[in-house]
Amino acid sequence: MQKITAEQLLDAIENKDVQLIDVRTEGEFKEGSIYNAQNICVTTNGFEQKVKNFDKTNRFICIVNLALEVQKQPKY
Repeated sequence: MQKITAEQLLDAIENKDVQLIDVRTEGEFKEGSIYNAQNICVTTNGFEQKVKNFDKTNRFICIVNLALEVQKQPKY
């Protein structure tokens, strides 16, 4: 496994040569996710089998943490 930068992630997404797997909980995924990422929580039953069924000809990027910047709108 290798850590990548946000810039490397964006390049991979633009080139469409990766499968994005978000291994966070469903609740975390619903709070914010990367477009086209597939949510398979690492603690879910059957996680290993689901991963084994992926297309092995493409690279995988597993999302384990996603920092989202939220801009709050001022209240009037």
